[in-house]
Amino acid sequence: SGIKRHIAADTQGLPHAIAVTTAEATDCKGALLALQGSFAWPEKNRRLWKNCERKRNASLQLVHPAFPAVLLKKTLNRL
Repeated sequence: SGIKRHIAADTQGLPHAIAVTTAEATDCKGALLALQGSFAWPEKNRRLWKNCERKRNASLQLVHPAFPAVLLKKTLNRL
């Protein structure tokens, strides 16, 4: 009863891919690289603070519109 957000980011913290899985999915085959900026971006979007959706696809549909906004913001901050 829950979800996990998996974010693939490069060394500069720019997100490249995201996946939403159920909480029962194990992470034993994956490796965790602590990129604070990459993992903090969902918390900065008001709509993503809490997950109230029951289905995984509904949660993923909310994350995808926020994804390009983060890329654009990070790119503009580096100029």
